[in-house]
Amino acid sequence: DPDFSPGGAFAYGSLDEVLSESDIISLHCPAQAGNVPLIDSKAIASMKKGVTIVNTARGSLLDEAAVLAALDSGHVAGVTLDAFESEPPEDWTLAKDPRVVSSPHVGGFTNESVDRAMCASVDNLLAALSERGRA
Repeated sequence: DPDFSPGGAFAYGSLDEVLSESDIISLHCPAQAGNVPLIDSKAIASMKKGVTIVNTARGSLLDEAAVLAALDSGHVAGVTLDAFESEPPEDWTLAKDPRVVSSPHVGGFTNESVDRAMCASVDNLLAALSERGRA
Protein backbone atom coordinates (compact mmCIF):
# COMPACT_ATOMS: atom_id res chain seq x y z
CA ASP A 1 0.00 0.00 0.00
CA PRO A 2 1.82 3.16 -1.14
CA ASP A 3 -0.08 5.28 1.41
CA PHE A 4 1.13 3.19 4.37
CA SER A 5 3.59 4.78 6.77
CA PRO A 6 6.63 2.66 7.70
CA GLY A 7 7.29 1.73 11.31
CA GLY A 8 7.12 -1.15 13.72
CA ALA A 9 8.91 -4.48 13.53
CA PHE A 10 8.98 -4.96 9.78
CA ALA A 11 10.79 -3.69 6.73
CA TYR A 12 9.11 -1.26 4.36
CA GLY A 13 10.05 -1.19 0.70
CA SER A 14 8.78 -0.15 -2.67
CA LEU A 15 6.33 -2.41 -4.47
CA ASP A 16 9.12 -3.51 -6.84
CA GLU A 17 11.33 -4.45 -3.87
CA VAL A 18 8.55 -6.34 -2.12
CA LEU A 19 7.60 -8.26 -5.25
CA SER A 20 11.17 -9.25 -6.12
CA GLU A 21 12.33 -10.18 -2.61
CA SER A 22 9.34 -11.87 -0.96
CA ASP A 23 8.54 -15.57 -0.74
CA ILE A 24 4.91 -14.75 0.01
CA ILE A 25 3.03 -11.76 -1.41
CA SER A 26 -0.03 -10.95 0.71
CA LEU A 27 -2.40 -8.23 -0.47
CA HIS A 28 -4.27 -6.13 2.11
CA CYS A 29 -4.97 -2.93 0.21
CA PRO A 30 -7.84 -1.15 -1.52
CA ALA A 31 -8.64 -1.67 -5.19
CA GLN A 32 -6.60 0.35 -7.66
CA ALA A 33 -8.18 3.31 -9.45
CA GLY A 34 -10.17 1.99 -12.38
CA ASN A 35 -9.86 -1.54 -10.96
CA VAL A 36 -6.49 -1.97 -12.69
CA PRO A 37 -4.80 -5.15 -11.39
CA LEU A 38 -1.85 -4.59 -9.06
CA ILE A 39 -0.64 -8.12 -9.77
CA ASP A 40 -0.46 -8.70 -13.52
CA SER A 41 1.93 -10.66 -15.75
CA LYS A 42 4.62 -7.96 -15.43
CA ALA A 43 4.41 -7.95 -11.62
CA ILE A 44 4.46 -11.75 -11.52
CA ALA A 45 7.53 -11.86 -13.78
CA SER A 46 9.39 -9.72 -11.21
CA MET A 47 8.56 -12.14 -8.36
CA LYS A 48 10.75 -14.99 -7.13
CA LYS A 49 10.11 -18.35 -8.76
CA GLY A 50 7.98 -20.41 -6.39
CA VAL A 51 6.26 -17.42 -4.79
CA THR A 52 2.92 -17.79 -3.02
CA ILE A 53 0.28 -15.09 -3.54
CA VAL A 54 -2.40 -14.34 -0.94
CA ASN A 55 -5.26 -11.95 -1.69
CA THR A 56 -7.66 -11.12 1.13
CA ALA A 57 -8.43 -7.69 -0.27
CA ARG A 58 -10.17 -7.08 -3.61
CA GLY A 59 -10.48 -9.45 -6.55
CA SER A 60 -9.64 -6.70 -9.01
CA LEU A 61 -6.09 -6.56 -7.59
CA LEU A 62 -5.20 -9.79 -9.43
CA ASP A 63 -5.20 -10.51 -13.15
CA GLU A 64 -6.59 -14.03 -12.77
CA ALA A 65 -5.50 -15.13 -16.26
CA ALA A 66 -1.93 -14.04 -15.51
CA VAL A 67 -2.01 -15.83 -12.15
CA LEU A 68 -3.28 -19.04 -13.76
CA ALA A 69 -0.58 -18.85 -16.45
CA ALA A 70 2.06 -18.35 -13.74
CA LEU A 71 0.74 -21.35 -11.81
CA ASP A 72 0.88 -23.45 -14.98
CA SER A 73 4.45 -22.35 -15.73
CA GLY A 74 5.57 -23.06 -12.16
CA HIS A 75 6.59 -19.46 -11.51
CA VAL A 76 3.88 -19.19 -8.83
CA ALA A 77 3.71 -22.16 -6.44
CA GLY A 78 0.33 -21.46 -4.91
CA VAL A 79 -2.41 -18.91 -4.41
CA THR A 80 -4.83 -18.22 -1.57
CA LEU A 81 -7.88 -16.13 -2.47
CA ASP A 82 -10.65 -14.59 -0.42
CA ALA A 83 -11.90 -12.55 -3.39
CA PHE A 84 -12.24 -13.01 -7.14
CA GLU A 85 -12.40 -10.60 -10.10
CA SER A 86 -16.12 -11.33 -10.27
CA GLU A 87 -18.15 -12.91 -7.51
CA PRO A 88 -19.23 -15.54 -7.94
CA PRO A 89 -16.45 -16.31 -10.42
CA GLU A 90 -17.64 -16.39 -14.03
CA ASP A 91 -14.92 -18.95 -14.83
CA TRP A 92 -14.22 -21.40 -12.03
CA THR A 93 -10.87 -22.55 -13.50
CA LEU A 94 -8.77 -20.70 -10.93
CA ALA A 95 -11.07 -21.49 -8.00
CA LYS A 96 -11.00 -25.23 -8.82
CA ASP A 97 -7.24 -25.41 -9.33
CA PRO A 98 -5.63 -27.69 -6.70
CA ARG A 99 -2.84 -25.14 -6.17
CA VAL A 100 -5.42 -22.54 -5.12
CA VAL A 101 -7.03 -22.28 -1.70
CA SER A 102 -10.14 -20.14 -1.86
CA SER A 103 -12.91 -18.96 0.40
CA PRO A 104 -16.15 -17.13 -0.46
CA HIS A 105 -14.91 -13.67 0.65
CA VAL A 106 -15.33 -14.47 4.33
CA GLY A 107 -11.74 -14.13 5.56
CA GLY A 108 -12.82 -11.61 8.21
CA PHE A 109 -15.90 -13.58 9.25
CA THR A 110 -15.19 -14.58 12.84
CA ASN A 111 -17.28 -15.00 15.98
CA GLU A 112 -15.98 -11.62 17.15
CA SER A 113 -16.86 -9.84 13.91
CA VAL A 114 -20.38 -11.29 13.98
CA ASP A 115 -20.82 -10.14 17.59
CA ARG A 116 -19.63 -6.62 16.69
CA ALA A 117 -21.97 -6.48 13.69
CA MET A 118 -24.94 -7.62 15.79
CA CYS A 119 -24.18 -5.05 18.51
CA ALA A 120 -23.83 -2.29 15.92
CA SER A 121 -27.17 -3.30 14.37
CA VAL A 122 -28.92 -3.18 17.75
CA ASP A 123 -27.31 0.19 18.55
CA ASN A 124 -28.46 1.57 15.18
CA LEU A 125 -32.00 0.27 15.72
CA LEU A 126 -32.18 1.76 19.22
CA ALA A 127 -30.87 5.10 17.93
CA ALA A 128 -33.47 5.14 15.16
CA LEU A 129 -36.29 4.29 17.57
CA SER A 130 -35.04 6.90 20.03
CA GLU A 131 -35.25 9.57 17.33
CA ARG A 132 -38.89 8.60 16.84
CA GLY A 133 -39.53 8.74 20.59
CA ARG A 134 -40.14 5.00 20.90
CA ALA A 135 -37.12 3.79 22.82
